[in-house]
This record gives sequence, structure tokens and C-alpha cells, in this order.
Amino acid sequence: MAIYHFEAKVISRGKGQSAIASASYRSGEKLYSERYNKFNFYGRSVAPKTFILKPSNAPDWTLNRQKLWNEVEKIEKSKNAQLARDFILALPSELNEEEQEELLLNYCQENFVNHGMVADIAIHRDKDGNPHAHIMTTNRPFKENGDWGTRQKKVYHYDEQGNKIYDKEKKTYQCSTEKTTDWDSKERLKQWRENWAIAINNSLEKKGLNITVTDKSFKEQGKKELPTKHLGSYAHQLELKGLPSENGDINREIKKYNQLLYKQEQLEKETEEKNQTNPFTRHFTPKEKRILSDLSKELNVFISFEKLEDKKRMLNNWKNSALAKQAMTNGQEQEPILSKIKDQKEAVEQAEILLNKEAQRFISAHYPKVNTNALSPYMARELVDKTIHNEQLFDLKETEQILLKSQQQELSHNLSLLLKDPYISVRVMKEKLNKQEAILKTFCAKHDIQLENKESVARQSDEVKKAFQGIIQPLARYEMAIKAVHYYHETTIKEHLPMIDRKQLNGLQKEQLCNAILYFGDQLEEKVVIDVLNDRQPMKYDTATKERLLTGLLEEGHTHLSEIEKQFFENPSMKVMFFNECVQTKDFSQAGKQTLKAVFDKNYTNVKDELNKEKNVEEKNYYRNNTNNFNLLKGLGTNLLFTILRGESEPERPAHKPKKKKHKNDRGYSPKM
Repeated sequence: MAIYHFEAKVISRGKGQSAIASASYRSGEKLYSERYNKFNFYGRSVAPKTFILKPSNAPDWTLNRQKLWNEVEKIEKSKNAQLARDFILALPSELNEEEQEELLLNYCQENFVNHGMVADIAIHRDKDGNPHAHIMTTNRPFKENGDWGTRQKKVYHYDEQGNKIYDKEKKTYQCSTEKTTDWDSKERLKQWRENWAIAINNSLEKKGLNITVTDKSFKEQGKKELPTKHLGSYAHQLELKGLPSENGDINREIKKYNQLLYKQEQLEKETEEKNQTNPFTRHFTPKEKRILSDLSKELNVFISFEKLEDKKRMLNNWKNSALAKQAMTNGQEQEPILSKIKDQKEAVEQAEILLNKEAQRFISAHYPKVNTNALSPYMARELVDKTIHNEQLFDLKETEQILLKSQQQELSHNLSLLLKDPYISVRVMKEKLNKQEAILKTFCAKHDIQLENKESVARQSDEVKKAFQGIIQPLARYEMAIKAVHYYHETTIKEHLPMIDRKQLNGLQKEQLCNAILYFGDQLEEKVVIDVLNDRQPMKYDTATKERLLTGLLEEGHTHLSEIEKQFFENPSMKVMFFNECVQTKDFSQAGKQTLKAVFDKNYTNVKDELNKEKNVEEKNYYRNNTNNFNLLKGLGTNLLFTILRGESEPERPAHKPKKKKHKNDRGYSPKM
């Protein structure tokens, strides 16, 4: 498939560049620089195909590459002079070499040479599938007699009688400078880019190919995909060797995003097609559709309950941050931000009202016996979604079960929003809680607020009250999170390791045990528990298996991992624990060590030095202790969430069958730790 690539730069002495060196690199010729008194030569495996095109008023010596660019170096005397323009154009691989040359030469003649530039052209074919051209053009026009012209001219200012205006203070006539060409203008660059796309399309059409390219960006085309970044030669060589590069990593993330975007668009398309045949579909009035379309553009999201919840969470965080900054600085610079947040919140509320109205209409039409006034928006949405998905109405008993389950799920949903954070662990939550308490303490001291005295808050201005509320809200969130995580630790250890005395464990030990339960699964043994409690890294895999898994993780797409292994490593906390195990492995082969370092460089650049530095126990455990439990609440059931939110006691669990006690003389393990 033909690709469009048009890159324009300036070769500048101010950037340490030389016109002779640049021409030598592009042409593959050995050229002598009179300015620097040295030869420049850059050998190439495949000799470039070169051309020089000149306008009719340019002297014949411009066709001599060495003479041309030495003269440019002479005429451009400034230490930061712009010496030449440099263009890189991708040639369509659908054309043969002669057709590519014809396309390129015609384009250069029409867009550069006919406008007064000398064009030095070099076609590079040393990389399979990547034919491209480098074009260097002169920056200064030629006079009709063949001498160098000027890049700008003096223009005098005249009065109404046509006389030059004299400036008495400066004792000179008023004037300004104008450029003699438009080669520096954005409009001209835009025209060059557009003309290259037109030239390619004309050549492809001439050959009978139904392929087109465009100079327009994805945004200009109305596409949601993100464009990839140009790798560059150095990054390209790294990638060929299997080593990651910064731009390569960025492009891989962009490709993943575009793939997810494509899947989402396909899903929406399938949903729309399905809705056309589904007797139960959502129905919005034409006016509601127009409003939802406008709101979608304003909020930059697809309007759905889930997306609106995420948007509200983001806006709340943004508002709290802005209010805290405003309260600390007493400045007005946050006002535009707060105004924008307010507008977006109103847009979210308007979208929710429309979605809720439609859900109410749907239920009233299809479930007349259901009291819509007794339903929360979440419950109404669940009933509507399930009806549309199943393409059938539910009977009264099924409806009651759906509504009851959705009521419980709503509690779970609310807590998941409360704790929506990439690192859900007690230590992280406590750090955030302490930081927020410090902010609160500073704020209270500044505004003379005593937390035990409500009057000290009541007498504050509305802005201070808003800021105060914004600081208080995260405190409740973090306290709830800590409570939830503690509860998870207690119930998980009680279920899987009932013989352990949980009262004797500190918070970090509980967290590490829960990680081990997830990591080892059915392979969890007494030795693993002992290692965890004694702050030793337990081993799940032998060295050969670890090296195989590391190789699979380094590959794009993890093609050599089994489906079970891929699913296992999709959980970030499991991947972290595996890396911890690898760090503590001493018998890796040299290839294994290199693979481990490459995996770390690709995934966690902040721990590269783990392989090369001897650290004390505390330092060695830093990485492990700072990256635990990405999705700790994933396994929480509805009952647990219900208990946390309602503040009730722990739900009863089925009693475990009594097990035979083990004594210290049995494998050295004690049931109480």
C-alpha cells in the first residue's frame, strides 16, 4: 500500500551543519569543503541515483555539486545562516524505478526549480521496501544575469502625497524589510505537501491502480487514530537488532491504542446493525440525538453511563487540584480552569438526564408493572441493557432478580469508582492519606480553621469552603480504601491459610501473603509461606522456565507464551512478582541475564541497576515493596463490598473442616506464626 511521507527541514550553520557535508551524505560523493578545508565522504552500500535541476537564469556551475554548495557556503556569511532546505519524500513502491524518477523530477521541476531554486536530488534504495528521495534546495534566488540575488529587500514608507516619510529622531527614512520569495511561508510548505500527494495519486491512477494517498493529518481527515512517529535511522537499526527504542516504544503503544479503537468502532458498528433487527432498542428523539452529539463533541467521549462516570471522576480530581492550588496561592489563575470544569460538569449532568429519561421511557413502555420512581439510574440502566442484549422481555420474577442483583452491583460499582487507582495497597493509600492530611493542616493554619470548631469553617468565604471540601473529600476516600484493603487481606488469608495467626502479622506481611496466594495458586506450599514471612523471595519457576518466559515477554505479541501464560502476565502484579523472582535468581546464563536486562529496560527502566549492584536487604526489597497489588480488589465479592459500605460485620463463611494439627517437629513448620 502506498504511503505518504513528506518531511521538510532547514540545513543551518547555527546547528553545526555544513552544506557540503549534507550534500556528500545524500549523494554518496566525496566532496571538498573550501570553508572547512577538508573532504567529506559517506560510503553507501547502494550508490544513490543523483540529479541536479536548475532554473534557466542560474549559471551552469550550479550543475556541479561541489561548486554549488561551496558557493552557497561563501554567500551565506552569518554564523547561524540557513544554508539550504532539506526534503525527504517517500517514493511509492507500486511504481517501478523509472516511474518513480519521472514522478520525482517532474515534481521538483514544477514546485522548486520553476520558482527559482536549484534542486540537488538523491534517490536512496539501500533499504528494501523503503525507496525515498533527499532533495536539497537553495535558499537564495538568482538574478536574471546569473548572480546571487537577495533574500530580502528594503521597502520605504510613503505619505499620502507619495513622498518618503522621514524619521527626524532616527535621521533616516522610515522603511521595513520584505522577503523576496515566499519560500519560508507556511502557505508555501502546505502547497508543496499537497502537490506531492496530488503527484503521487496522478502517477498511481496513470498506472491503473485504485490507490490514493493524502497529505492531510488524521485529525484533518476526521479520524480518531493516532499517527505513528518517524523512527529515524538510529532507532530503526536498534529495532532491527531486537532492541527497543524510545520512538519504537511510542509507536507500539500507538498501534495498541489504534487496535483498541478499531475494535471499539467495529463493536459499535455491530451493535448498530444488531439494533436495527433487535425489537428492543433505545429510542431518542431527533432533538435528543442532536444534543447528545453536541455533548459528545464537547466532552470528547462516547456518551454512555460508564464513560460519563469516568468523566465525572476525572473532573472531580481536576477540580480538587485546582481548588487546592487556588487556596494555597490566593491567585485567580485557576478561575478559567474552574469555569471550564463547571461547564463540563453541567454537560455531563445534561447527558445523564437524557440517558436516564430514555431508560425511564423504555421501562415504562416494556415493564409497566415496574415502579420507575423506585429505581436508581444504575438499576434502570442494568434492566434496559440486559433486555436489549437478550432481545427479550423478562417475566416479573426474572425482573425482580435483575433489579436486586443490580442494586448489589451498584454498591460494588460505587466502591470501585472510589478506589479507581493503579496502585491499591495499604502503603500507597497511607502515603496519600498522610500527604492529604499535611495539605489539610497547612490549609487550616493559613485560614485559621480548627477542625473541632464548626464555626471556624462557617465564617469562611464560599471559595475557601469549596477548597476545604475539596481537601476533605479525598481523606474519606483514602480511609475507605485502607479499610477495604485491610478487609481483603484478612478475609483472603483466613480463607486460604486458616492455620495462620493473623494477629501476629504486620500490614506488609499480610499484603505479601495475599500476593503469594495470587501468584502461586494451587502451588502454594508451607515453604512459600515461611519464605514470605521471613522476607525471603519464594521461587515458583526453575531457571530454564524463567529464561523461556523472559524470552516470550520480550517478543512482540508474546507469540511463544501459552494462552494461560499470556493471561497470567496480563495481571501487572503477577508480572512484577515474576520479575522479583528473576532478580533474586543467581544461576542465569549470560544470555538469560541479557534477556532479563532487556525486559527490565522495556518494562521498568527504573530498576535497571538491580542486576549490577549489590544492595542491602532493605534496598533489594524496595522494588518489590513499591510495586505490589495493582488490582487488589478485583476478587472482592458483592457481599464484602456491601459490608464495607454499610459498616456491617463480616459475613459468615462456611466453616472449614478440622485439619490435623502439625507440630514443630513435622517439617519444622508451626501452625501459629
